[in-house]
Amino acid sequence: MQFLGVIGLWFLLFSAQKLNHTYLRFNDKNVDNIKRLLDSEGFKGASVTMPSKKDVVPFMSEIYGVAKEIGVVNTIVKTDDKLYGKATIAINQEITLF
Repeated sequence: MQFLGVIGLWFLLFSAQKLNHTYLRFNDKNVDNIKRLLDSEGFKGASVTMPSKKDVVPFMSEIYGVAKEIGVVNTIVKTDDKLYGKATIAINQEITLF
């Protein structure tokens, strides 16, 4: 089974959109356990909330856009066993501020 996870507080997106995925909630703050989750078979991505946004950065194969500048990741996508991180919330906050 493939799955996507939420690392943090909210986890209802897939069920609300009726997508054929399992969206699991992970509230473990232990960095070693987070790393095991990211490396696990079937893991495909995650939404990351505070306080874990900085904790996942060292595990990324590549970090895109503003995430490099601000040093946090809130979106993880796993493709071909590589982890790609983005900071999509920073884009939304930037637009809101202007």
